[in-house]
Amino acid sequence: MSAPLVIGVMSVGPIVAVLVLVIAVVRADTTPVAMVIFYLSILVLGPIAYFVASFGPGMALADTYGIAGNDHSPWARPLYVVSGVALLTIISIAAASWRVAAPISQYQFDLAEGSSNSTTCRGHSAAAPTQCRARS
Repeated sequence: MSAPLVIGVMSVGPIVAVLVLVIAVVRADTTPVAMVIFYLSILVLGPIAYFVASFGPGMALADTYGIAGNDHSPWARPLYVVSGVALLTIISIAAASWRVAAPISQYQFDLAEGSSNSTTCRGHSAAAPTQCRARS
């Protein structure tokens, strides 16, 4: 694997990060949670790019000098730790967003369906739903 190819593989992450930033600035409907998940996903995919970019040169050194070709970079473990923490954070954000929906009351159901029962609820008009208690 040549040096330009290694640089090209490793530059994919920053390019994607800039594209996500541009999308976040241009689109008004992007939520902060979506942006956090996008950036955490980039961090999760970092070790894959690192492996792809370093495997070829590592094997070339191993074949040329008869060494093991192991990764002795001081930045490999921090990258794996950050990637793992990012993955756990994505999982926790997903778990927090999967809230169990509260059961819908009959009054809310009638309003949503446009039923004739939605105009009154125990003597109160539909215009004042705060005064109306939900039917069981």
